[in-house]
Amino acid sequence: MTAKQQRFVEEYLIDLNGTAAAIRAGYAPKAAFVTASKLLSKSNPNTCVRAGVDKALAERSKRTGICADRVVEELAKIALINPEDLLNLDTATVKGDAQRYDKAAIQAVRVKETRAPDGSVTFEREVKLADKNKALDMLMRHVGAYAKDRGDAAEGGPAVGVVIMPGVAAIESPPPVTEQRADE
Repeated sequence: MTAKQQRFVEEYLIDLNGTAAAIRAGYAPKAAFVTASKLLSKSNPNTCVRAGVDKALAERSKRTGICADRVVEELAKIALINPEDLLNLDTATVKGDAQRYDKAAIQAVRVKETRAPDGSVTFEREVKLADKNKALDMLMRHVGAYAKDRGDAAEGGPAVGVVIMPGVAAIESPPPVTEQRADE
């Protein structure tokens, strides 16, 4: 691997953006997208860059303890949280008996204290949870539950589907809606 290719590998690890990594590594900006694609291609026999990236990512994963399984677990915590298990919805406070794994879904807690002229104090609380819909979408993509991601969506039809896994009940698509006239 050349010094420039090694620099590309190091730059790529920063943000996993091939085009930006190519530019930062010194490749021509106008050709950075194509260059990055070639460098990262597994089918390009003239480069060991992809292998260098894969090795560096594996080393980082081992060093940090972060792997795809752990990321999926965190996404599942966010996606599958029931706010009523975590929050007292009347007072906007985190329940004392909330489980640690449920608390992982909390993105922010804000408490605003207001003092009135008479000396009384009121509190305004806001507990913001991480984006449940985004986490669900990311999990659906990860497990290939969208038909378009599996490549079997009917042309022009909705891209909806479920991955069939052994031991898991499958959800069938509803039958197509047919129009029936009243005079028939």
